Formats: sequence, structure tokens, C-alpha cells
Amino acid sequence: MTLRILLQAAPSSSLEQEVLCSDVTTSRPAGGGEEEIMSEERWEAQCGGFISQSQVYHQKEFSAKEFFETYLSADSHPALYEEVVGFPMRQLHKELSSVLLNSGVASEFQSFPVHVFVSPHLNNYFLLPITTFPGHIKGKTLIEFTLGPVLFKLLVCCEYFEEITVLEFNDECSMELKKWLKKHPEAIDWTHVSQFACSLDGKSNGWREKNEKVRERVKQVIDCDITADTLVAPGVLPPADCLLCIWGLDVISKDQDDFQKNLEKMAALLKCGGHLLLFGTINAKLYKVGEHSFHIVNYDEEFLRKALRDCGFGFENLENRPRGEFSDSIIYDSFVYVRARKVRNP
Repeated sequence: MTLRILLQAAPSSSLEQEVLCSDVTTSRPAGGGEEEIMSEERWEAQCGGFISQSQVYHQKEFSAKEFFETYLSADSHPALYEEVVGFPMRQLHKELSSVLLNSGVASEFQSFPVHVFVSPHLNNYFLLPITTFPGHIKGKTLIEFTLGPVLFKLLVCCEYFEEITVLEFNDECSMELKKWLKKHPEAIDWTHVSQFACSLDGKSNGWREKNEKVRERVKQVIDCDITADTLVAPGVLPPADCLLCIWGLDVISKDQDDFQKNLEKMAALLKCGGHLLLFGTINAKLYKVGEHSFHIVNYDEEFLRKALRDCGFGFENLENRPRGEFSDSIIYDSFVYVRARKVRNP
């Protein structure tokens, strides 16, 4: 059974797409646009031609607070903030929530917060197969591979997982996250994101309680050495029910071979039958934090599909979303979101 839901979204003549919960494919607008290409050329010129010399995330030059101000704060560019924070939070909420999982009754849909379904990159409607509606990802334990001192994903996941472990690869970002968890007076203020997380739950308040739930359910933050054979020492963590990675693999991997090796290390921490929720960037070049340019591994959708299959994952959902408004902070073609289940050991 399939439920067709008509949404009054902004019209989009350049983006024709239909989204299915079982397999999502998004096509890029035709042409690409001369103005957009010129913007990228100007951006690369402003970088001084240092794309090949860009730094990597786990180096000391990465400023956690500058990263927050650029991509995650209430003052960030609205389009950039939507793609980095808004879309992932809504997507996670949609995947983890159980609303309409076992019922297609229209009255239940009418009481559901519509904004959970709506994305500015989607056309006027999409299809929801009720029998496979997101919300079936269950479990007690989550391992999160983080980029930056990022809290927004935990504000969603804390409602669905009792034990959360964060793996961090940058010392400064690890320190900033631990500051927030310990209520340090100089910790980054995530109030605006906590309030948005509450709105996804259909609540107008309660953000302080949500913050406390995150602090309660994050059991540990582990500093990792990405060059080691394993991300954590054997026996430190039991296999998790779910892995979450939002751009973490992209920024710690030197090249595609390194991406594959790091994905295998991640997969080793997930139990068979568990889920991987992966966000990444297609055909990325670099991103900026302050005055520094940082490396992102470049890959396309075909490579990503093969890498996941080779690491023992079976696809349940893949969504490739073209980039929105051009930003001078990052160059990429599209965001990709994957929900996959581990079906075997690599």
C-alpha cells in the first residue's frame, strides 16, 4: 500500500523528482548554470590555488569555534545552515520516529508535524510506502563518528538510543564537546538547535530537558587515531545497533582507498543486522574554516555504492540531493544520504 501525500511546497521548475522511502534518487538540474560555475572559479581563485595543499580535519589548525560560527550557528548563512544542520536533523527524525509506522489512517497524519516531511529541495509531493515507513531503526546503542564539536545530531538521537558513544578525531573539537557535556561556562551555546530539535517533536518548549537527556545518554567521548589499525582497542566497545556518520568519513580520509579502509574500520563496530546512517558530499573539493582550507575526499555515487557493498552493507535508501545556493565556504556537487544495513562482515 502506498499513501500519496500532496504538499503545498514552493514550485520548482528546475528540479523534477519523486522520492520513495525504499530507494531515493534525485537528479541534478540540467545545464548546471554558467553563473554557478563562475562562482566556483572565483572561489577557487580566492583560495590562492591551494586546493592540492589543503589541510586535514585532525590537524591542529582546525578551529572548532570558527567551524561552529561558519556552519552551525544561528548567524550562519541560511542556505548553508539548512544543508548542514536543517536537512540532517529532519532526515534523522524521519528515520528514527515511529509515526505512521503501522497505520495509514489519515486522521493520524493530520496531527503529525508537517514540517518533518517538507524539504525545500523536494517538489510538491512525494510517496510514502506505509509498510516501509522510516521508524523501524531500533536498538539501544549508537556510535557516532563526529565532525567538529557537533551536537545537533545527538539532540535527535537521544530520544531513540539509550547509550551513545561519540568517536572524535580532532583534539580541539573533542575538548569543546566535552565542555558542553560538563556544562562548562565557556561551552558553545547550542540553544537554537535544541529548540529546533524540540519543534521536530511537535513541542514548543522543553529544550533544557532535551539537553539534559543528551548529557545523560552520551556515555563517553573517545579520542581516536585514524591512522591506527582499529578505531578503538578491541573489547572497548560492544558491537553497536546503529552507526551515524555525518561527513566524518569525508574529512578524515585522504583518498578513495583511505575512505574504503576507514569505512571497514567503522563497519567492524556495527553488529550484523545493524544500521548505518551516512551523510556525505558528492564531488567535493574542499571547505574553509577561518582562513584555512581543508580537504574533503572526492568520490561519486557509483564509488560510494561499491564501497558500501564491499564493506558488507545492503542498501535500504539512498538520496542524492543537488547543492542548493552556492556558498564560498565549501565546494561540492550534492549531498548524499544513505541508510544501509550490515548484512555480512567485510
